[in-house]
Amino acid sequence: QVEGSLPEELSYEDVLTISGSPVREGYSFDYWTAVPEGQKIEFVSVTRDQTVTVYAHWTPKEYKVTYETGDGPRVEDTYYNCGADVDQYPKDVNGHAYEPGVTTTADGHYTFEKWNPKLPTIMPAHDVKETAVWTPVKFSITFMLGNEN
Repeated sequence: QVEGSLPEELSYEDVLTISGSPVREGYSFDYWTAVPEGQKIEFVSVTRDQTVTVYAHWTPKEYKVTYETGDGPRVEDTYYNCGADVDQYPKDVNGHAYEPGVTTTADGHYTFEKWNPKLPTIMPAHDVKETAVWTPVKFSITFMLGNEN
């Protein structure tokens, strides 16, 4: 989306100036190029009856994932570019991955179940806050009544 409007027709010697910048959610506009991922162009010369295409060059914006772990091992905030793959097993401050059914609280009474809401696989164009969901660890207790072996 580019702000403003373009004329329906241009005469041979008319100059078209694009003012403003195109808008793309999660990205910053850098410049126009003549080919995808090309170098910045300042102007384009066009001959009669020629069609010209210019391409926007974008830089992804950075967004933050915040992890609320409660009594579990702390996870540092992580920053990702919009559109980047998000690590599905973030590491705690000791370098251990948060894995369902494996990671436990310091007292060992709870096991990590999942992130709520579900951790995105691709970073969206906004910050994300994740909360760890913990499941109590089940213990078996055997009572011995008397002299049983």
